[in-house]
Amino acid sequence: MQNYASIIAQELNIRPQQTEAVIRLLDEDATVPFIARYRKEATGSLDEVAVTAIRDRLAALKELDKRREAILASLEERGLLTPELRAKVEAADALTVLEDIYLPYRPKRRTRASMAKERGLEPLADQLARQDRTLPEAMAAAYVDAEKGVPDAEAALAGARDILAERFAEDQPARERLRKLFGREGLMRSKAVSGKEEVPDAAKYRDYFAWDEPAAQAPSHRILAMFRGEEEGFLRLSDAGDNRHLVVADGNSYTFLDTGVWSVAHGDHSHYYTTAPSLSSLSLAADHTGHVIKDNGKVAAFADGTGSFAVYDPAKLTHDKRTASSLETTPDTLPKPHHGFAIPLPNAQYLVAVGDSKTRTGAAVVDAQGKTVTESPACPGVHGEAIAKDGAFTIGCTDGALVYKDGKFTNY
Repeated sequence: MQNYASIIAQELNIRPQQTEAVIRLLDEDATVPFIARYRKEATGSLDEVAVTAIRDRLAALKELDKRREAILASLEERGLLTPELRAKVEAADALTVLEDIYLPYRPKRRTRASMAKERGLEPLADQLARQDRTLPEAMAAAYVDAEKGVPDAEAALAGARDILAERFAEDQPARERLRKLFGREGLMRSKAVSGKEEVPDAAKYRDYFAWDEPAAQAPSHRILAMFRGEEEGFLRLSDAGDNRHLVVADGNSYTFLDTGVWSVAHGDHSHYYTTAPSLSSLSLAADHTGHVIKDNGKVAAFADGTGSFAVYDPAKLTHDKRTASSLETTPDTLPKPHHGFAIPLPNAQYLVAVGDSKTRTGAAVVDAQGKTVTESPACPGVHGEAIAKDGAFTIGCTDGALVYKDGKFTNY
């Protein structure tokens, strides 16, 4: 408690004795209002705002240490914990920093980068990173080996680029700079759902039919208005499914931006909360990020590079009013990598695009193991999908539209 109390006291510019008193009372299950109103003699007359700040920071520090212990145990179990790495983990003063340190060592599924390393292309990636004056094609020629799946110089360079992309995505200083960039330059963007502009009930959201502004400057009432418009089907946002977080895709992973605004249902109304917006440390690995789609209480994040998708429960993005430090996902993989999508259906089934890296020919419903349940008639050039409230799903084709409803596909 002494360590937590000292840290919090310094951060909030109050006396350590005050922080210690509040922590002791919180450990005795005293509530914030009770402490602020009836224990002034112990806390030095701290008000509810100060007591709440101590409570929230204490919870954050405890969660940080809990996650630190889990990471150290994971690294030690897998024989990866060096003295230098331990020192970095123990020195991390925020979950974001901690997760960035752990990211390169986190267990992950097979990626294009890992497959390129298996084909012996990591030395080529190192050469490219040094930016020698040698032409890349000349460097790559030495790595052409049909038996290893590297038929020509272009294939060698493509594999090396995959390795570098993953390396850059996992680089801690680079991620920190990107967070600052998103915080400074990130936009909150909203647009009208096609065909809903003239619906009478949409009039109250007319200001947001084509709206964007810096996320860091967007006031809470505007963010809430856009979330309500999306919930009612008039606006479209790239949200993470819980009406609080937005998904940021960087090519090799999905990261969650906490907008700092959310609501909690309470009887016939809701309670609204706000905090400072921030790019969280929570992320999902994805080889070539693509579509993120929510339906039936689940969210599916698609990876074009592997034809796989991760499914998660958006309600678990938040823990104790803060972004969760980890997120349980269910993986699924389609037969061939392609630019596609996955829409969660009931009974652990998913509506997906069918195709390969060159073309998309239709759609299908697959189960949790990726096995086809039913497949659509031809739908050339599949691109784009829309979800209706009556359980109908529309998919764009070059020659019309494909609709899936009540277990059946129909071409229009």
